[in-house]
Amino acid sequence: MYLINNNTFKKLVSTSKWLTSTYAIVLVAAILFGMAITNPASKIPFFGLFVIPVMMIIIKPETGIWLILIFVFYINYLADELFFIPGTVTWVIEISFVVMVGIVLLQKSLDKKKIKKSPIDYLLLLFVTGGLISSFLNHNSLISTLLGCRNMLRMVLLFYCIIHLDLEEGFFKKIINFLFVTALIQGPVSLLQRLIWTPELQMKLDSNAQGFETAGGSDILDFASGTTGISGITALYVMGFMCVLMAFMSRNKIRITDIFKFFLLFLPILIGSSRASFLFLPVMVVFMLRRKIFTDVKKGIGIALVFFIVYIALVKTTTFLGYDMEGMLLSPQDEFTDQSHFSGEGQPVGRFANIIFATHLMKSKTDYIFGFGPNSVSISALGDEHSGNMLKYLLGNGLVKDATSFVNSQLAFMMFEWGFLGLGLYFVIIARIYLMNRKFYIAIEDEYWKTISFGFSGIILLYCIASFYKQLWVVEQTSALFWVMAAIIFSMGRKKGVF
Repeated sequence: MYLINNNTFKKLVSTSKWLTSTYAIVLVAAILFGMAITNPASKIPFFGLFVIPVMMIIIKPETGIWLILIFVFYINYLADELFFIPGTVTWVIEISFVVMVGIVLLQKSLDKKKIKKSPIDYLLLLFVTGGLISSFLNHNSLISTLLGCRNMLRMVLLFYCIIHLDLEEGFFKKIINFLFVTALIQGPVSLLQRLIWTPELQMKLDSNAQGFETAGGSDILDFASGTTGISGITALYVMGFMCVLMAFMSRNKIRITDIFKFFLLFLPILIGSSRASFLFLPVMVVFMLRRKIFTDVKKGIGIALVFFIVYIALVKTTTFLGYDMEGMLLSPQDEFTDQSHFSGEGQPVGRFANIIFATHLMKSKTDYIFGFGPNSVSISALGDEHSGNMLKYLLGNGLVKDATSFVNSQLAFMMFEWGFLGLGLYFVIIARIYLMNRKFYIAIEDEYWKTISFGFSGIILLYCIASFYKQLWVVEQTSALFWVMAAIIFSMGRKKGVF
């Protein structure tokens, strides 16, 4: 079975009545809410807002997975970035988690089945324990601590829901197709965003965003960010599926449609000025095609030559799109300096400076080991009173000006909130998932799942090297991709007797 063939869109809709109905109900509900409420911050009674999704999940629990994914990749953008619908609607994600977790626990208690152990259970338990100790040592409130754990771990709940709902293989394939289609449409969406952007439109969005923290920027490159609302996150998401596509291309004859798909996947990177992705791309291509490159010299030379020509052409194209990728590649030391320096006021500028800044604030061994506690440098969705203590201290004393810019990578975030213990466990958990996936790849005989597993190995590597670039486990889209793929691999491994 080849991923995303010509009938994918037709199959994706026609074979899944629940997917179709979920799309329809969510979109109709969003329109009705938008018509009824003019203020995005309006408070809506949860019962009236979420009764339909709750009923759908109770009747068919896997509907909750569809709801979460649809909201994460589509509805959140309409609410949080474009303000087309009230932001309150996005709490459907939380409701879906609560209902699904409740159903899983109820099923296990009624059937008296043992909870399925996964390879990361004890690591996660140790991770959370470290966070609780950190919160206690830093005198953080219980609500703030829970919000911090939610930021990091709510997509881990999706992992556990998937592996405990006893879903069918066909359902997993639909999920993968959905995620792949979502990656493919990021290019056309980014192109459309670039075409419609105007300073007037940006001013209107900025006025609508008054009082809200947004991750986007204020120019055409930041606006052309796909459905995630953040160009760098969209870039990482589509690069993940470049790995999956290269996995299939390496096992089959390369077709014109494959090249077109690869172009669609790279389009949002090119349009959205995600410069770091130009650095990640050669690494991912070598990793995914290493067998062909290093085992067949002629084929390896051919692949390297074609990639070099295409890569140079893409780099040259960036000049016409409004940013200079060529200058960054030819003067990497300038970029490193730019990402490492501090302003005249002593505030961090750039991703490497974020990491240095975190170590400057650590005054004791306890700070180094445990950090400043979950949610300590995060903005709370429940209001400023629940924002982190360290964030309030930094803002109050003028140590930082912007609440979001000084901690924009997973490494800096982990050091601040979870300390070096949490940072180490973060990489150990990723390594454990990689070993689980490798075991599945070696044991599985099904060609489709072997290829998906190989593609997932590329996603795992991408997440490791991109940890200095974005908050991968905090941002919903990248976190959802990682944990959904991990859950599918583990669930299929259980079905096939691998685990």
